[in-house]
Amino acid sequence: GNPHFSGWLVVSHASNFTLWTPGGMANEGVKDVAELGSNTRISADLNAVGSSVEFDIGPGLADGSASSARVLTFTPDRSYVSTISMLAPSPDWFVGLHEVPLCDNGQWVDTLTFDAVVYDAGTDSGGDYTASNSPTTPREPIAEVSGVAAFGNAGTTVGSIRAIKQAP
Repeated sequence: GNPHFSGWLVVSHASNFTLWTPGGMANEGVKDVAELGSNTRISADLNAVGSSVEFDIGPGLADGSASSARVLTFTPDRSYVSTISMLAPSPDWFVGLHEVPLCDNGQWVDTLTFDAVVYDAGTDSGGDYTASNSPTTPREPIAEVSGVAAFGNAGTTVGSIRAIKQAP
């Protein structure tokens, strides 16, 4: 199929919460997002965490130039953002942010823009963007993917992710 993103999961959280991290191991929720584009398990995991996180899931995006807006509440106790979305139809690749602080020295950041870096969840051994399913045993750490063919890009990014402060 054509390259696209699954529904975007966006989480506001405290500094001691990790949705995923480069070099870490993908949990089952991250695996489901990366391999299937499914947010069901990761949503259940986040609901179990309780009020220390807030999350929302946006629509999938057709390509690297499409956009979607999500609105979350950030507080001094929940001043970090993490995101994740499958880059489809890849074996286990995803795009996201991990543990980005939105408050700097007590001041909320107005705008932040990040490259949408592609990561390999380490759960499927497919060697390229359109490879068929081949589970990785044992799993490997989450790592950046180089030479991404999606959206006509040969680098490690497929767009950008932006956080913008809105007035209350």
